This record gives sequence, C-alpha cells and structure tokens, in this order.
Amino acid sequence: MPFRVLFRSDLLRIHDFVCRRQDPGPTEVFRAEYNSMVFPRRGIFLKEAEGAKVVADVNHAVFFNVDETFRFSHPCGCGDEVLELALHDSVLRDIARSLDARSADGDDRVFAVGAAPTDSTSWMLLRLLREALNRAPAPDPLEVEELCLRIAARVLRGGLRGGAPRRRRGRSATERAHAELVRRTQLTLAAGFDEPWTIDGLARSVASSPFHLSRIFRQRTGLTLHRALTLIRLRAALDRLLADRPGLTELALAAGFSSHSHFTSVFRREYGRTPSALRSRCDVAQLLKTSKALTV
Repeated sequence: MPFRVLFRSDLLRIHDFVCRRQDPGPTEVFRAEYNSMVFPRRGIFLKEAEGAKVVADVNHAVFFNVDETFRFSHPCGCGDEVLELALHDSVLRDIARSLDARSADGDDRVFAVGAAPTDSTSWMLLRLLREALNRAPAPDPLEVEELCLRIAARVLRGGLRGGAPRRRRGRSATERAHAELVRRTQLTLAAGFDEPWTIDGLARSVASSPFHLSRIFRQRTGLTLHRALTLIRLRAALDRLLADRPGLTELALAAGFSSHSHFTSVFRREYGRTPSALRSRCDVAQLLKTSKALTV
C-alpha cells in the first residue's frame, strides 16, 4: 500500500497512506509490525482482528497492536486515505497507564479497545498538521511531538471512557446483532453521507426499525444518528477544503448540506471559525495557535 513518511523522530513517526483498493472482499492476513493509531480522512474500511470487526471511518481512530494479525476490506468499494501515528511503545504504554492501568498492566497489548471516537478539535488539528508537514517551512519537531502526544491521549481517553467497546470474548447473540447493526449503519452513512437521509429511510436500508436503530446506535457509539452524519459531512468538507480548494457552495452541496449558509453556520459552530477563514489562514502558526487550546 503506497505511503509517505511525513515526520520521523525517535519518539514518533507519521505516515500518510493512500489505498485505492476497490475490491469489497477481504485481503490476505497481515501482522502489525508496531503499535499505531490510524485516523481515516477519506473513504472507509473494515478491520477484522481476533474475530472482531471495527469500522474505520472519519469519526474514529482505529488501533493496531504490535504482532496483531488482521485483515481488512472495503465493503463500499471506495478505498481510503489515512494518517497513521506510530508513537514509541514506552510512550504509548505511559499514556495508557495514566488513563486506565488495565490497558497497560496484565495485558501485553497497548490498546484495550479496537477503535475510539476522534473529537472534532483533534481531527481538525491532525488535518492541519498534515497540511503543515507538506509545506515549507516545516513545523518545529518538538511542537509536532507534543501535539501528537496530546491527541493520542485524548483519543485513548475517549475510548476507555466508553466511546468504544472493549474487546470481549463470548458476547451474547444480542450483543453481536447490535454490533453488526451499528457497523452496517456506519458503512451506510459513510458511503452515502451526501444523501438526504431520514431515520425511516436509514432504518429500512439496514433492516431495522427507526426506534431500535436510534436507540442502539446511540447506546453503542455515544452519538445520535444526526450527530454522526453531521461529523462525517463536516470532516469530508474540511478535507476537501484544504486539499482541493473548491468553491464553498459546491463544497457544501457535495457534502450533503442544504446551502452555503447552512454549511458555514454548522462549520463555524463545530470548529470555531468559518470555512473561508480556516482556508485562508491554513499555516503553521494557525496550527500551533489552535493546538494550545487542546487539553487532555
């Protein structure tokens, strides 16, 4: 799979992966060579490890434990583009231990969960960081490392606080059915985020009832269906805003918003600035200024 090394130090490596695979079937089995956190920015894939399936979409970070065997697939046939943070093992264990001792002690794995939600500020900063690392002058290495440490801690904390289920063996048939329903819904929303969904239409597309889907999705993800869809739309728009620089009306409609004004209002409420302001001031200074507000 093609990738570029955006940053390298003794503490941290940042890789930019692009997968153009369109075959919806599963890949061969791979073995993770190091512990890493993967943040999708475009597309979606399904990771399967130890019999558990995890949806990797723009709303979640997916974790890989060293020596873990896994395979992945692209059920939507769209490929994916991700940013990978590979922090030194001792640092990850220190972060995990500070958040929940069980994730570092008594289990050789660093990550006790397969995935965790990515908050909006962390996602925006990672996207801005990728932009900054592709420009000159490059950010100061100390700033990059410190920012990634804070993001890693925030995301892991979100997972351990209940934003993602822990790996469990012997789950009941009901739990497995609920997990599968949520996966189908995440895949459907990610593949069709530009569609004008209604809860009835979404429920029918995943073979559920509106109330049951709404209840189970929020119970297992911590998000309402509307919130999950809005985050997917915003992150798709933010990625295109920085990479492709389309007109804002075109961008808004392509992301599923009803109008330019609606998009701008939702974007500003989520990120604290308008799309045009973020695009015009996308530089290292902006990245570092925003990162100072990132708390763990």
